[in-house]
Amino acid sequence: MTRGYNPAVSISIPDEPTRPATRQTLDRVKGILRRDLKLGEGFELADNAPLGGEDLDLDSLDFLMVVTSIEKEMGYKIPNQDIGPAIFTSVDTLASYLEPHVGSVV
Repeated sequence: MTRGYNPAVSISIPDEPTRPATRQTLDRVKGILRRDLKLGEGFELADNAPLGGEDLDLDSLDFLMVVTSIEKEMGYKIPNQDIGPAIFTSVDTLASYLEPHVGSVV
């Protein structure tokens, strides 16, 4: 059996965000990250902070906890096929992905 391209297998990758997230959505995502990762309220988290490596370096359990919190608090279930590097690159890519699904979150 050879390995390689299989046209019968497709991988769904969400489209690039078409608009930036509102400040409300960015702040809500940052709040969830600060709380769930026990970073503290005073932790400076830039909009473009990467979610892997550097300051945050989320592992698989961190991702699971963040996804669960987002789904619970924002009322949107992220489809399994969307969970991956395309939306979890940085704080702003995550917030931009969520924006059209949850709108402005108060």
